[in-house]
Amino acid sequence: MPHSEIARIAAAFVHGVQTSGVAAIAKHFPGLPVLEHDPAAKDTAVAAKGWSTKTLTPFKAVVNAGVSGMMVGPAIVEAVDPTAPTTASSIARGPGLPRRSRE
Repeated sequence: MPHSEIARIAAAFVHGVQTSGVAAIAKHFPGLPVLEHDPAAKDTAVAAKGWSTKTLTPFKAVVNAGVSGMMVGPAIVEAVDPTAPTTASSIARGPGLPRRSRE
């Protein structure tokens, strides 16, 4: 399924759930579909050559839809931060990745 279609469906889901008063949480940011192994069971990484900015399309859509939270995954995503898993990476939680202001 194209990333744009996943993004459309995910944003509609976030809108519907949150309109009903339930907080939606997007997961697992980023790269889970391209991993060879389950990062909860084995150390694994998303190689920089396997990373595509298209992967961000659904996450950007749910952020724009007002998703209440984002669950990061435990894998290293070399294109984001080659030194730490996204759960521990200040780069992954920093500017330039999908997020919205908490103003």
